[in-house]
Amino acid sequence: MKLKLKLLVLVKHVDGGTGTFALQLLKLNQLDRKIDVKVLTLEKPEHRIISNNEIEYYRERVHYPNYYQFRYSLIRLFIGEVFWFAAKISSYKPDIIISIDTHCNFLAMLIKMIKPRLIVITTIHNNVVSVTRIKLSPIIRWLVRISGRMLLNKSDSVVSVSKGLAEDLVRYFSI
Repeated sequence: MKLKLKLLVLVKHVDGGTGTFALQLLKLNQLDRKIDVKVLTLEKPEHRIISNNEIEYYRERVHYPNYYQFRYSLIRLFIGEVFWFAAKISSYKPDIIISIDTHCNFLAMLIKMIKPRLIVITTIHNNVVSVTRIKLSPIIRWLVRISGRMLLNKSDSVVSVSKGLAEDLVRYFSI
Protein backbone atom coordinates (compact mmCIF):
# COMPACT_ATOMS: atom_id res chain seq x y z
CA MET A 1 0.00 0.00 0.00
CA LYS A 2 1.39 3.37 -1.06
CA LEU A 3 1.64 5.83 1.82
CA LYS A 4 2.65 9.06 0.10
CA LEU A 5 1.75 10.90 -3.09
CA LYS A 6 5.07 11.78 -4.74
CA LEU A 7 4.99 15.11 -6.58
CA LEU A 8 7.94 16.19 -8.72
CA VAL A 9 8.13 19.85 -9.78
CA LEU A 10 10.36 20.94 -12.67
CA VAL A 11 11.21 24.63 -13.04
CA LYS A 12 13.94 26.43 -14.99
CA HIS A 13 15.00 28.56 -12.02
CA VAL A 14 13.62 29.78 -8.70
CA ASP A 15 14.68 33.43 -8.88
CA GLY A 16 11.44 34.78 -10.37
CA GLY A 17 7.71 34.43 -9.90
CA THR A 18 7.50 30.92 -11.30
CA GLY A 19 10.20 29.90 -8.85
CA THR A 20 8.10 31.31 -6.04
CA PHE A 21 5.26 29.06 -7.21
CA ALA A 22 7.57 26.03 -7.13
CA LEU A 23 8.83 26.91 -3.65
CA GLN A 24 5.26 27.34 -2.41
CA LEU A 25 4.50 23.80 -3.55
CA LEU A 26 7.27 22.61 -1.21
CA LYS A 27 5.13 23.80 1.71
CA LEU A 28 2.82 20.86 1.02
CA ASN A 29 5.50 18.71 2.70
CA GLN A 30 4.73 20.41 6.02
CA LEU A 31 0.97 20.67 5.52
CA ASP A 32 0.25 17.07 4.63
CA ARG A 33 2.41 14.09 5.60
CA LYS A 34 0.84 12.07 2.77
CA ILE A 35 2.44 14.31 0.14
CA ASP A 36 6.14 14.28 -0.72
CA VAL A 37 7.23 17.20 -2.94
CA LYS A 38 10.62 17.48 -4.61
CA VAL A 39 11.69 20.40 -6.82
CA LEU A 40 14.16 20.12 -9.68
CA THR A 41 15.57 23.32 -11.13
CA LEU A 42 17.72 23.60 -14.20
CA GLU A 43 19.99 26.20 -12.63
CA LYS A 44 21.06 27.27 -9.17
CA PRO A 45 19.50 30.60 -8.15
CA GLU A 46 21.51 33.81 -8.33
CA HIS A 47 19.34 35.93 -6.05
CA ARG A 48 17.79 33.51 -3.55
CA ILE A 49 19.72 31.64 -0.93
CA ILE A 50 18.06 28.28 -0.48
CA SER A 51 19.33 25.58 1.82
CA ASN A 52 16.85 22.81 1.25
CA ASN A 53 17.47 19.17 0.46
CA GLU A 54 14.10 19.00 -1.34
CA ILE A 55 15.56 21.01 -4.25
CA GLU A 56 18.11 19.72 -6.76
CA TYR A 57 19.90 21.74 -9.44
CA TYR A 58 21.12 20.63 -12.85
CA ARG A 59 23.86 23.25 -13.14
CA GLU A 60 25.51 25.81 -10.94
CA ARG A 61 25.29 28.95 -13.04
CA VAL A 62 23.18 30.59 -15.68
CA HIS A 63 23.67 29.12 -19.15
CA TYR A 64 20.63 30.44 -20.96
CA PRO A 65 20.98 33.08 -23.65
CA ASN A 66 18.72 36.12 -23.87
CA TYR A 67 18.03 35.21 -27.50
CA TYR A 68 17.78 31.58 -28.65
CA GLN A 69 19.27 30.65 -32.00
CA PHE A 70 19.63 27.28 -33.68
CA ARG A 71 23.08 26.30 -32.40
CA TYR A 72 24.84 23.08 -31.48
CA SER A 73 25.50 24.33 -27.92
CA LEU A 74 21.79 24.93 -27.32
CA ILE A 75 20.85 21.49 -28.69
CA ARG A 76 23.52 19.84 -26.52
CA LEU A 77 22.27 21.73 -23.46
CA PHE A 78 18.65 20.67 -24.06
CA ILE A 79 19.59 17.01 -24.66
CA GLY A 80 21.61 17.02 -21.42
CA GLU A 81 18.58 18.36 -19.57
CA VAL A 82 16.34 15.63 -21.02
CA PHE A 83 18.70 12.87 -19.84
CA TRP A 84 19.13 14.47 -16.39
CA PHE A 85 15.38 14.85 -15.93
CA ALA A 86 14.72 11.28 -17.14
CA ALA A 87 17.27 9.96 -14.61
CA LYS A 88 15.63 11.94 -11.79
CA ILE A 89 12.20 10.58 -12.75
CA SER A 90 13.56 7.04 -12.74
CA SER A 91 15.12 7.44 -9.30
CA TYR A 92 12.31 9.43 -7.62
CA LYS A 93 9.39 7.59 -9.30
CA PRO A 94 6.85 10.42 -8.98
CA ASP A 95 3.10 9.92 -9.14
CA ILE A 96 2.60 13.37 -10.67
CA ILE A 97 4.96 15.80 -12.41
CA ILE A 98 4.22 19.51 -12.47
CA SER A 99 6.29 21.36 -15.04
CA ILE A 100 6.47 25.13 -14.99
CA ASP A 101 6.64 27.24 -18.17
CA THR A 102 7.47 26.40 -21.76
CA HIS A 103 11.06 25.13 -21.51
CA CYS A 104 10.31 22.70 -18.67
CA ASN A 105 6.98 21.74 -20.19
CA PHE A 106 8.78 20.59 -23.33
CA LEU A 107 11.25 18.55 -21.25
CA ALA A 108 8.45 16.90 -19.27
CA MET A 109 6.37 16.14 -22.34
CA LEU A 110 9.33 14.61 -24.20
CA ILE A 111 9.79 12.23 -21.26
CA LYS A 112 6.04 11.52 -21.27
CA MET A 113 6.31 10.43 -24.91
CA ILE A 114 8.77 7.76 -23.77
CA LYS A 115 6.88 6.96 -20.56
CA PRO A 116 3.21 7.59 -21.44
CA ARG A 117 1.91 6.45 -18.04
CA LEU A 118 3.46 9.46 -16.34
CA ILE A 119 0.92 12.00 -15.16
CA VAL A 120 2.14 15.44 -16.23
CA ILE A 121 0.50 18.76 -15.42
CA THR A 122 1.98 21.58 -17.49
CA THR A 123 1.66 25.15 -16.26
CA ILE A 124 2.18 28.37 -18.18
CA HIS A 125 2.93 31.55 -16.25
CA ASN A 126 4.12 33.85 -19.05
CA ASN A 127 2.83 35.10 -22.37
CA VAL A 128 4.34 32.45 -24.63
CA VAL A 129 3.36 34.23 -27.83
CA SER A 130 5.17 37.46 -26.87
CA VAL A 131 8.15 35.70 -25.33
CA THR A 132 8.72 33.51 -28.40
CA ARG A 133 8.51 36.56 -30.65
CA ILE A 134 11.14 38.42 -28.59
CA LYS A 135 13.52 35.66 -27.46
CA LEU A 136 13.54 33.11 -30.30
CA SER A 137 15.03 33.18 -33.75
CA PRO A 138 12.49 32.44 -36.52
CA ILE A 139 13.60 28.80 -36.94
CA ILE A 140 13.46 28.11 -33.17
CA ARG A 141 10.09 29.88 -32.97
CA TRP A 142 8.75 27.63 -35.73
CA LEU A 143 10.14 24.51 -33.99
CA VAL A 144 8.61 25.56 -30.66
CA ARG A 145 5.22 26.16 -32.23
CA ILE A 146 5.16 22.87 -34.16
CA SER A 147 6.54 20.76 -31.31
CA GLY A 148 4.34 22.61 -28.80
CA ARG A 149 1.25 21.57 -30.73
CA MET A 150 2.33 17.95 -30.59
CA LEU A 151 3.69 17.87 -27.01
CA LEU A 152 1.23 20.02 -25.07
CA ASN A 153 -1.73 18.12 -26.48
CA LYS A 154 -0.36 15.04 -24.71
CA SER A 155 -0.32 16.77 -21.31
CA ASP A 156 -2.76 15.40 -18.77
CA SER A 157 -3.66 18.97 -17.89
CA VAL A 158 -2.54 22.40 -19.08
CA VAL A 159 -2.93 25.19 -16.55
CA SER A 160 -2.48 28.88 -17.30
CA VAL A 161 -2.52 31.80 -14.90
CA SER A 162 -5.22 33.76 -16.74
CA LYS A 163 -8.06 33.35 -19.19
CA GLY A 164 -6.32 35.58 -21.75
CA LEU A 165 -3.18 33.48 -21.58
CA ALA A 166 -5.27 30.31 -21.96
CA GLU A 167 -6.88 31.74 -25.10
CA ASP A 168 -3.43 32.59 -26.51
CA LEU A 169 -2.26 29.02 -25.84
CA VAL A 170 -5.27 27.57 -27.62
CA ARG A 171 -4.64 29.79 -30.65
CA TYR A 172 -0.85 29.42 -30.76
CA PHE A 173 -0.51 25.71 -29.97
CA SER A 174 -3.97 24.47 -31.03
CA ILE A 175 -4.48 22.87 -27.63
